[in-house]
Amino acid sequence: ASAAAKPPPAAARAAAPPATSGSDADRLRAVIDEIERAAETARQKRAAPAQFHRHRPGGPETEHE
Repeated sequence: ASAAAKPPPAAARAAAPPATSGSDADRLRAVIDEIERAAETARQKRAAPAQFHRHRPGGPETEHE
């Protein structure tokens, strides 16, 4: 995790579950999991950018074009 880029504070807060659920350790694990998922998605996008087009063929976003 130390090699990953530090997320913006707002993103870290948004990824955290509500303060009323679980312990601090549980919330920290949830945030770390979210950051790791985002990092994996970023790696996949760099490895195969064609799979992540915003407009997918036949999708609802392309019907108007």
